[in-house]
Amino acid sequence: MKIKNGSKIYRACVACVACAIALSLASCSAASAPDKPAETARPENSATKAPTSQATPSPVTQASFEDVDSDSGVQSATTITLENDKASIVGPGAAFSQGLVKITEAGTYELSGTFTGQILVDAAKTDVVRLALKNLNITNPKGSAIYSKKAQKTVLILLEKTENSVTDGTGYTFEAGTDEPNSAIFSKDSLSITGDGKLTVDGKYNMAIESKDVLTITGGEITATSVGDALRGHDGVAISGGIIKIDSGSDGIKSNNSSDSALGYVSISGGAFDIKAANDAVQAETELLVTGGVFQVFTGGGAANAPASGREDFGWQRREPATEAPEEAESDSKKAFKAGTLLSVSGGEFEIDSEDDAFHSNDKLSVSGGVIKAITGDDAFHADKTLLVSGGDSKVEKCYEGLESAYVEVSGGSVDIYATDDAINASSGEQTNQWGRGGADNSLMAKITGGTVNIYGGTDGIDSNGNVNIEGGDITVSSKSQGMEGAIDLDGTLLFLGGNFIAAGSVLSPSQASTQESILLWFSSTKPKGSLFELKDKDGKILLSYESKMDCQASAFSSPAITQGETYSVFIDGEKLVDIEATGISTSVSDTGAPYQGNGWGGGGGGGFRPGRQNPNAGTVPGAGMAPGGNNNPDRPSSNDPRRGQEAPQNPGFPTADPNAPTI
Repeated sequence: MKIKNGSKIYRACVACVACAIALSLASCSAASAPDKPAETARPENSATKAPTSQATPSPVTQASFEDVDSDSGVQSATTITLENDKASIVGPGAAFSQGLVKITEAGTYELSGTFTGQILVDAAKTDVVRLALKNLNITNPKGSAIYSKKAQKTVLILLEKTENSVTDGTGYTFEAGTDEPNSAIFSKDSLSITGDGKLTVDGKYNMAIESKDVLTITGGEITATSVGDALRGHDGVAISGGIIKIDSGSDGIKSNNSSDSALGYVSISGGAFDIKAANDAVQAETELLVTGGVFQVFTGGGAANAPASGREDFGWQRREPATEAPEEAESDSKKAFKAGTLLSVSGGEFEIDSEDDAFHSNDKLSVSGGVIKAITGDDAFHADKTLLVSGGDSKVEKCYEGLESAYVEVSGGSVDIYATDDAINASSGEQTNQWGRGGADNSLMAKITGGTVNIYGGTDGIDSNGNVNIEGGDITVSSKSQGMEGAIDLDGTLLFLGGNFIAAGSVLSPSQASTQESILLWFSSTKPKGSLFELKDKDGKILLSYESKMDCQASAFSSPAITQGETYSVFIDGEKLVDIEATGISTSVSDTGAPYQGNGWGGGGGGGFRPGRQNPNAGTVPGAGMAPGGNNNPDRPSSNDPRRGQEAPQNPGFPTADPNAPTI
């Protein structure tokens, strides 16, 4: 993805722009989980419905006249011509003395030339001051180069076909008892940037551009380099246009008001962005709303330099006992997009290479649109409480976990994930015993009701410490064939209620409360990566088809086309392997007629029990049973075995994840 430079940014009249922003915010509201009509005669897991606190963004701001108007008032402006440490002023409202240009009245001021010193805005609190930059190059080695000390709003107009630069120094001289201004461009009130010209800002001391109120950008080609944050609006940031290139020693774009829940937001509805940030690329203390724009993002050292995860793969003892994790220092956060309360993506194009999460919310995350391509060193999409995917096209080429939250729901769009651990994970982040199985938590849910989901999980395809519902959509999964590490691993109940599902990897037993039939198949020999699995009906019609992305010894099929009493054939690479009669709501067999082995010994609750184990919700497959001594997995120590509590032996018969991400 390349961002074109030099293109003129066209803006219509202010009424049209304000309307467009309002429509953008309205479409962002549509990203929330809609209220769904009650369903009757349908089995439900606990937490089947999305939490009542839905991912609904709050309206934030609309562009005002001065935010988008770059023409009116310029011809009648006071002109300020600068040369080295001198200034020539024609018109009212400004004065010059000893390297300081001081503006004290509302109006438009045209600035040009090369200058060493400071532009100071110190007008009335009700005044709007407009600075039209016409090939202005200003440096202040002792402080902010442009400092708006007092005004209702300061507007920087980047005149067409002009190139402007603003630079501060590495050492500031502050007034006693203060540490501001501390940015190359600093405003104590609202700051707007508009126009069709270019602006280069070099923040050598701390930040490049900062507003203590709201920072609004509607146009211009802006290049910001900074030791600290590049662009910061304390109360909010609203960007609807422009070409913005950032190289930041801290965060790229940030709003950090934590004292008012209505502030601290970032809203982006348009523009082209190339962001390289040592920490977070875009961070909002409260809501981060993206309805449009084109983004190239690189954070930290990129995914390739992410530290090794503490969640290592120890086979059946993969999950370690829960420990209280230390609070993450803000300076250590290297995420692409991060929000404190809500992160909503309803549009835009994204290319992300992040050392930490690509999209992260401390509460809710909604994806309803956009085209996303990401590679991350941690999670692709993470929300502490609720993660909803209802649209968009997301392709995650590599991550640690793909979709992670206490409640995960995919209802639309396209999701393509390669994860070294779990592709979809419903978890609270708490583990209570050495096996990592704390018993089913019915508040946790992974649910798919629609869309296209194609996932690879190096440990699990879908993992839930609570329940899993497959209700719709087209779902393909590649993962392990190890029971508690497989295509679907859970502690609660697995319900097949709809959709087309096919997996290369093991699936724990679905509940008898399922309304759609499923077939679980164990292979007597490992099938290599790249094997083509097909399920055909008696007439030879292909019902489900999938090419595995890793070696596997189990497969699973579920579709509305599967009917009890009918016989189906499984083909691998075009050759029939076995005929299977669907004998119940869930049929579990081996290709040799032996018991299905894919349930291992993991899981709990209404689903996840291996065949033959007492469970009121799970069916018993004829011929299936437990190994002598009541243990269906010979590698797991039984309750009276002296190996109990020791490190688990590795089973060489279980495949491991391909270290190289496949082309999905």
